Amino acid sequence: MTMIPREPFDRALSDHIDVLGTIGFAQKAGMTTRQLNRIRSGDQPNPFQRAAEWSRLGSAETASRLVSMVCEANDGFFVQEGGTDSSNIEDTIQKAADVIKGLADGSLDDDDRRLVQDAVAAMIGLLQK
Repeated sequence: MTMIPREPFDRALSDHIDVLGTIGFAQKAGMTTRQLNRIRSGDQPNPFQRAAEWSRLGSAETASRLVSMVCEANDGFFVQEGGTDSSNIEDTIQKAADVIKGLADGSLDDDDRRLVQDAVAAMIGLLQK
């Protein structure tokens, strides 16, 4: 298996650290500045790169779930591309139907909100093709 190049992950980590500073980032990440410096020097694996490598070890579904979890943790959502246009359209229609069913009972929990976001994103994706 080929390793994913480390440079983009190091840049991403540096961008995050630049926002909070080394001490602030380390505290928010629950690590010591020594651990953070070891990651930056390459002596310890970069967590972004490690997550990318982990996603490659599993199935496409587990990789999608990992990306989706990261997106959700950052108040976003992930729309998976792929399949034929007809399967995308059928999937989008099914998601829209599920949203309508979820809204019909008058209450929205986090799963319902996620379903609405996914359905809307899928519909927007179909419109942009």
